[in-house]
Amino acid sequence: LPDRLNHPSERLLPCRLGRPEELIHLAHVAMIELAGEAPEIARLNELNARQVPVELDLVTGQTLRGEVVYLAPSQRSRVSDLLNHPTDKFLLMTTGEISRYVHRDSVVRARF
Repeated sequence: LPDRLNHPSERLLPCRLGRPEELIHLAHVAMIELAGEAPEIARLNELNARQVPVELDLVTGQTLRGEVVYLAPSQRSRVSDLLNHPTDKFLLMTTGEISRYVHRDSVVRARF
């Protein structure tokens, strides 16, 4: 899922929320939520990913609390670097019980 969400040419994501199948434009998705821990969190932790507590306010009016999980070189490891990263559209956030892929463009305010 993260590869599809962050692929530079991916614009429409196929979803099955019922019948029929739908295509959702990623520019209009603020967040995708999964129950449990996203599969790539274990892989990222093996690579010594950073996990930083954060609170995000979204354009939808929602406030999300949890930890962002990401890989970053030491000279660009701040949360602000993550939020300003030019290539990935979505960042990974977890509470342990819920994982979320949050669209960077939907973040209005970040507190950490």
